[in-house]
Amino acid sequence: MITLMSATTAPSISPPLQERSRKTLDALLRAAEAQLLEKSFSDVSVTSIVNEAGSSSGSFYARFPDKSALLHALHQRFVDRNVAQTEQMVSDLGDDKLSLDEFSAGLVDSLVESHLAHRGVIRAVLIESIRDATFAERASHLVTTVSKLVAPLLDIPGLTPRRISNEVGVGVLTLLAILDQDLFFGSALSTIQGQSGRPSKKELERLRRVFLASMRLD
Repeated sequence: MITLMSATTAPSISPPLQERSRKTLDALLRAAEAQLLEKSFSDVSVTSIVNEAGSSSGSFYARFPDKSALLHALHQRFVDRNVAQTEQMVSDLGDDKLSLDEFSAGLVDSLVESHLAHRGVIRAVLIESIRDATFAERASHLVTTVSKLVAPLLDIPGLTPRRISNEVGVGVLTLLAILDQDLFFGSALSTIQGQSGRPSKKELERLRRVFLASMRLD
């Protein structure tokens, strides 16, 4: 379910049952996300979204009461995808444990990739979270959920799974703070992406070191 929440209310929109309606919803979300890569949230209009989606204003308002509700849906989809990817990574590893280096490389690379791919939505969410605390609450839930999911991948003598989960959460928050800062003050995320449009090995290694240094796992 796509949950649309505000600081005071938490209405929800159930996934459409008909295939055609599902495709329309997905087209609207994809169109909005594409436009947010190029424009600020305030500059993206409902008209431009429906035109790019090949839809209509009636179809938009049948699904969303306003543009803010659409952003909540985009953010919820971002959270759901990250949780699903993390669950899949944990499932693929089974009972295997990872070294700290392996763990940091896998988690940091995944978070950086997701942040870059959805930077338009993240930028809009960060700005709108000043007015709507639900965005921050949802982001906090994502950090907590991911940290709990990946904590069992580490087996560190003397540390409980809860302690590991808490420290991983600190590392994730530190990493996201760096990525968010670069999003606003870097040049199109240039310090993270590099000239190729992808994170350089040197930059990823720096972020992994920061991630590990922010945790107290010794």
